[in-house]
Amino acid sequence: ASFTTALPNSPPAVTTDAATFVTISEAVLNGTVNPNELATMAYFEYGIDNTLASPISTLPQAIGAGATSVAVTDSLTGLIPGTTYYFRVVATNSAGMSEGAILSFDTVAQPPTVTTAAATSITTNDATLNGTVNPNGLATDAHFEYGTDSTLTSPMSTPDQTIGDGFAGQSITDSLTGLIPG
Repeated sequence: ASFTTALPNSPPAVTTDAATFVTISEAVLNGTVNPNELATMAYFEYGIDNTLASPISTLPQAIGAGATSVAVTDSLTGLIPGTTYYFRVVATNSAGMSEGAILSFDTVAQPPTVTTAAATSITTNDATLNGTVNPNGLATDAHFEYGTDSTLTSPMSTPDQTIGDGFAGQSITDSLTGLIPG
């Protein structure tokens, strides 16, 4: 084991640690900062550019003026699902600024959630198929599969419909014509 004593009037020592609690649109950023005995502020920079050339910054946190490393965390919300984000911890004191290594995490890509509803407007040869699709934040297309086999082993499909990329269920319908009576 070893240790390094703080240098008086030196910039903070920083380490970027792995992100935790990563979900479809949220993550917790982690790092450690040694203030090196000067009043120090710490924050995170993040974005989708792997160089963090134009990063977004979290609000600065005062971490004191001690001589030992302090854990720093910040929660991000509203992230884009299925996206790689890059981040680092940054700290400043009266002696200067220090930037940690750039790390990355991937928000979770969740498949769409679908609900099939009952067919409506059923006639001898026609029917309207109904359902709901929640894209769960990712660009989504949807279609219906149908056929006379209850397991839909070899189904026919309606054309794809663009649903979008929101987080709310959206109705989808499609009309079938020329069906066999009975």
